[in-house]
Amino acid sequence: MQPYMAEWRERGFDVIFVTTTSRENMTRFVADAEVEMDAYGDPEAAMHEAYSVRALPTSFILDDGGRIREITLGWGPDSLEEMESWVEELAPGR
Repeated sequence: MQPYMAEWRERGFDVIFVTTTSRENMTRFVADAEVEMDAYGDPEAAMHEAYSVRALPTSFILDDGGRIREITLGWGPDSLEEMESWVEELAPGR
């Protein structure tokens, strides 16, 4: 996803990663991997519980009104194409 994220942000579509690791571990990972992403540590898994996350990764696609449009489990060979389709639908031509 990294090569697409700058363009997606310009179009108003953002990707935010939430993990059950600590903020320090996530900050270190982002720096070491040299990726540009918003990433948050949730060691108490409060967000996972709030959104009933039962598998990792779980992706939530929200529209600009904050409504969940899609929930996908896992990441596979077609996942990037599916994400690009959501960018087109939710942020067309921006």
